[in-house]
Amino acid sequence: MSKSLIKPFLNPPLDLSYATLPEPFYRWVKPQEHLLQAPLYFNRELALACGFTGDPKDPSVQAFLSGQDPDLTPLAMAYAGHQYAHFTLLGDGRAVLLGELTTPAGDTVDLHLKGSGSTPYARGGDGQATLEAMLKEVIIGEALHGLGIPTSRILAVNGTGKDVKRDSVHPGASALRVASSHLRVGTFELAQAHPQNDLLASLYTYTHQRHDATAPDALTWLKRVIVRQAHTVALWQLYGFVHGVMNTDNAFISGETCDFGPCAFLDTYRPHQTFSSIDLKGRYAYDQQPYIASWNMARLALCVLPLIHEDKSVATAQAQEALGLFGSSFEHHYYGGLARKLGFKEADKEDRTHYETWLKLLAQHERDFTLSFLDLTYERFDDAFYQKEDVALWLAWRQERLEALQETPEIIQARMRAHNPALIARNLEVKRRIDQAVAGDFQPFLEYLALLQKPFEHTPQQQAFAAPPPDNPRRFVTTCGT
Repeated sequence: MSKSLIKPFLNPPLDLSYATLPEPFYRWVKPQEHLLQAPLYFNRELALACGFTGDPKDPSVQAFLSGQDPDLTPLAMAYAGHQYAHFTLLGDGRAVLLGELTTPAGDTVDLHLKGSGSTPYARGGDGQATLEAMLKEVIIGEALHGLGIPTSRILAVNGTGKDVKRDSVHPGASALRVASSHLRVGTFELAQAHPQNDLLASLYTYTHQRHDATAPDALTWLKRVIVRQAHTVALWQLYGFVHGVMNTDNAFISGETCDFGPCAFLDTYRPHQTFSSIDLKGRYAYDQQPYIASWNMARLALCVLPLIHEDKSVATAQAQEALGLFGSSFEHHYYGGLARKLGFKEADKEDRTHYETWLKLLAQHERDFTLSFLDLTYERFDDAFYQKEDVALWLAWRQERLEALQETPEIIQARMRAHNPALIARNLEVKRRIDQAVAGDFQPFLEYLALLQKPFEHTPQQQAFAAPPPDNPRRFVTTCGT
């Protein structure tokens, strides 16, 4: 174990256990220097949950949050990844791991600084991040957290004072990201790419202790990772979230969502919707996400076959059985969640075709995904859509099934309110709020963020932002932000 970093605002101290792994997994990197200033954004609630008690106006705290503390010994993490199905050796090109904290609740979390400057893994990149991209990390992470989706979150955003050249010149920033860890499927792919160094055993031992210390063997551990991934992606589907870049280096072992460059939320329900400017073939489209997540888990299973059983044929058979858990777990979480969004207490397997009929109707008539579930929640059926014969037939079926529950309308609506958010992070609205913050006015950004952090409150203020803006484009195009 490396030496702990003791600071008065860290309780307990910061550790860097990742450095106990062999050096092919990382390189020591000193973050770029810049003038200290108070964070442009600081998440006090998250700070307290992490046991971080520092005042962001304190220069020593500012130095820590921006990676400038001279006592820090950060490292850039190495990993591989299948990017659009093509294998590549990768690593943190513009980020460093500061270390990990044990929270007051007893959990361990990483503090990972993005936009910290170029590293040996930058592949020619400048190592910078734009303020726009870092603020998007904030707002999407908080929106997902509010929806109950496992996700990384941003503790602080700091201006770097540097100009960042992309399509034009942008103000630079760094963001301190919090996650259960930054271990990825791609980290195991790196170990597989260097079998002569016996990296796999050391990586598994470290990962097992970090996330699943109670798992009795590698097969059980693999099953737990698969089930976590299935649960997370099921929640993505239930709330219309499109990640946009589901490469294996973005598949965290913890099951947490990370990297919010080309992501977006569905407005109109179009199952094969993409938002990324480079996903021309729809590999990471909304309706492809469960399949891609399962594919990513298969890549992990291939990496850990030697840990499952010394006989490769036995290991393969057991891994294939484990991979079968993805489909059953996804269906359990997805159809259970969909049933509750429609008002039912639990999912009936025989009713799944009716659940899917509702989604087909939304696609056929190009209805807004989130608003349509709110219409059901509040029985807002004045729109001509609900008078159409096929829709009316479906509503009649649903009403009959709800009456069979013998529950009061109040109980049913309370259930639906708890599973249908009053609003989501509408793409154009997110962009507007970020643009205002970059221009120097953070108040609209913070006000919108507060609404997204508690999406199931159903307040009048949230209702004002429930619908997409009137000038919402038919297809909102996003970029990776790097």
